[in-house]
Amino acid sequence: MLAPTGRSAKRMMESIGRKASTIHKFLKWNGETETFQVNIYNPSMTKFVIIDEVSMVDIFLMKNLFDGLLNNIKLIFVGDANQLPSISPGNVLYDLLQIPEIKRTELSMIYRTKKDSYINDFASDIKNKITKEKYESYSDFSFIGCDEIHIKQIIKEISLKAIEKGINKESFQVLAPMYKGENGIELLNKVMQSIFNPESIDKKEIIIRGVTYREGDKVIQLINDVDNNIYNGDIGIIETIITSTKNIMIVNYNGIKVKYDNKKFDEITHAFAISIHKSQGSEYENVIMVISKSFKRMLYNKLIYTGVTRAKKSLVIIGSKEYLNYGITRDYAENRKTLFTRLF
Repeated sequence: MLAPTGRSAKRMMESIGRKASTIHKFLKWNGETETFQVNIYNPSMTKFVIIDEVSMVDIFLMKNLFDGLLNNIKLIFVGDANQLPSISPGNVLYDLLQIPEIKRTELSMIYRTKKDSYINDFASDIKNKITKEKYESYSDFSFIGCDEIHIKQIIKEISLKAIEKGINKESFQVLAPMYKGENGIELLNKVMQSIFNPESIDKKEIIIRGVTYREGDKVIQLINDVDNNIYNGDIGIIETIITSTKNIMIVNYNGIKVKYDNKKFDEITHAFAISIHKSQGSEYENVIMVISKSFKRMLYNKLIYTGVTRAKKSLVIIGSKEYLNYGITRDYAENRKTLFTRLF
C-alpha cells in the first residue's frame, strides 16, 4: 500500500490496519545520490500494489514506480481526478482514465462526511460547475460574505468561538490560495497564532526570517525528508525551542520528533493557515476557506473543489460570493500537454 505523501500513507494505515508507506520510501530513495535503489535493474518482488491519492503523483515519480515493479503484477490506483493535479509535470490519473482498456469503478458514496452532509452536495455542485445566487447555511456549512478588510476579523471571531467549544488547533484548519497579500497565508498565520498559541512566559520563542515561532505552534514541513520519515505537507507541533549559539527546534509529527537547526529552519513554516495545494491528501475536522478578490488569478474549479473536500465535520467559506462563483466556473490548466496516453 503506497501513497505520494506521508499523510496519505498514515491515513491508509489508520483506515485499513495494514502497513503503508510513501512511494519514495518503497523505492528506497537515496537523498545523497538522488536516485531510487529500487529501479529497473533492481525491481521489487511485490505482486500487488495499491496506490492512494494518485492525482498527486507526477509523471516522473510514476515512471520510477513502474521501473521498480515487475511486469506481471496487479495495480490498483485510487484517487480523484477532479482534485488538483500534481505540482510537478504530468496529469497521470486523468490520463489513465482516458484509456478505455483500463478498468475503473467510480465511487458514488462519500465516506469522509455524514450521508446527509451538505458538504457532499456542495462538492458535487462544484464538480458540475453549478453556482448559486445565495448560499444557504446548513448544520455543517456556512458562507459568510464580507469585504476584504473584514476577513481577518471574522476569522478571529470564529476561532474564539471554536476555542470556547473545545476545538483545538490540530482539528481547526484555515485554507487560502496564496501566501502574500492582506488575506494571504502569511498574515493569516499571525492572526491564528495570536489566538491559538498566544505569547506566554512559559513558552520559549525564536525569530526566523522575521517570523516569531514559539513552543506549541503548528508548523508544516515544506520538503521531503525521507531520512526522518516526514514529507512535504506533514503538519506537526513545536515541542521544544532551545536558544543558544546554535538555535534548535524540536517538532513533533504525530510521535515522530525531528530536530531543526539554523541550516534546516527554511524547511518549515507556520501551519495555522496553509495553502489549498498543501492541504491535498489531508482531511480536517473543521475548515475555514478564504476566497477573496485578491486571489482571482489563483481561483479555479479544481482548487475550490479540493479545498471544500478537505472538511469532515464543518466548512466555513469567508469572502466574496462573486469570486467563489468565478472560481467554480473557471477551468485553469485543465488540459496539461502530456503524451502519456499515446503509450497505450
